[in-house]
Amino acid sequence: ELGTHTCVENLADAGAFVQPAGESCADARPIVFPPCSPDRTTFRVDLGALADDTQGTCSAVSGLGRDAVYLLTLTQTSDLKVSTARPPGSSAEAVTYLRVDPCQSGAELVCHDSYGAPTSFRAKALSPGKYVLVVDSYRQVSSGPVDVTVEVLRTVTNDTCATPLDAPTDGGK
Repeated sequence: ELGTHTCVENLADAGAFVQPAGESCADARPIVFPPCSPDRTTFRVDLGALADDTQGTCSAVSGLGRDAVYLLTLTQTSDLKVSTARPPGSSAEAVTYLRVDPCQSGAELVCHDSYGAPTSFRAKALSPGKYVLVVDSYRQVSSGPVDVTVEVLRTVTNDTCATPLDAPTDGGK
């Protein structure tokens, strides 16, 4: 059963929404976006309650960091911004990574270690398709609650010379 959302600006205003976490690649859960904010969601995951099932290239292979596995389906080319922060009282040191589905064998696109601080990454111009987001802890002893924000952003089409926009020659009239 998926949780329900109340749209708030700050997690502390409504208590933390808990997004059901997948324990492993075989049990990955879809990321739920609320109807009032279909391109952005914030949730809390407690990594301390999970097991170590997978590693990213920037996580400690021998650290036994606990992880949660989520699925994300993009229907159009989009940028994806993922931010993590540990709530007050948590000792979690989050590591987040994004892979192309299938989870275990898909190409890793981003791996980001927070070093215990609030952090984010942005994956640009992702093609439509299925992706796997893993929220991991660097070591087993640095597991605990982590606040996660996932934003699907419109891809800017004129950010390279290969995709320029036409500039009006009439002064924009």
